[in-house]
Amino acid sequence: MAEGFSVDFSAFLADNPIMATITIDLPDVMKEFLDRQVHSGRFKDSSTFVQMLIAEAVRNQWREEADQKLREALAEHERGECVPLQKGDCEKMVGEYLKRKANGQAKKP
Repeated sequence: MAEGFSVDFSAFLADNPIMATITIDLPDVMKEFLDRQVHSGRFKDSSTFVQMLIAEAVRNQWREEADQKLREALAEHERGECVPLQKGDCEKMVGEYLKRKANGQAKKP
């Protein structure tokens, strides 16, 4: 995981305490690996290990999306399509976001 980049699912799990149950088929070698991870004491059970893997996949997806947006922004800059921010623009954007959030209209990441 990249330093400074983390996803905390505890708030999500607190709001969604109902857990779904899934069944997966694994080759023996993967099941043995899973069992070793659990028996090492690092994970409470196989469910916790799978939750960690999914959380890591979510982090990777978010990171890829952020990287793509950054590449697009850099390309726009190189083409001269950027509009420079003026003093107070950031504060104005944050204020607008907070108003939308208070009204339940803010986009979630």
